[in-house]
Amino acid sequence: MKNSEEIFLPLYFTKKEMFLLSAVVNGGWSDWGDWGQCSATCGAGQQKHSRTCTNPPPSNGGAQCAGDDKETKPCNNGACLGTSLNGTNSFLLKGSLAWFTSS
Repeated sequence: MKNSEEIFLPLYFTKKEMFLLSAVVNGGWSDWGDWGQCSATCGAGQQKHSRTCTNPPPSNGGAQCAGDDKETKPCNNGACLGTSLNGTNSFLLKGSLAWFTSS
């Protein structure tokens, strides 16, 4: 080759050289999934949803996603049958407007 430099590439690359040739990709969060069902059929419970660090996944030494991959929130499906209200002797029957008080 005249008036140009010849470039010779090695037949193999070391791990460090491959790392330097690869693009570093930091992880990104997926969208949040749907909220799950309430953990309780009556009374106080929790709902959960999650996301993954796959949009894109970290590669070539890129950073993992920052933050939580799971969230919870309280849910309440009404008082349970025979549940004491506020620590008193008053009870509410689920699905009913009737109250009764034990003595």
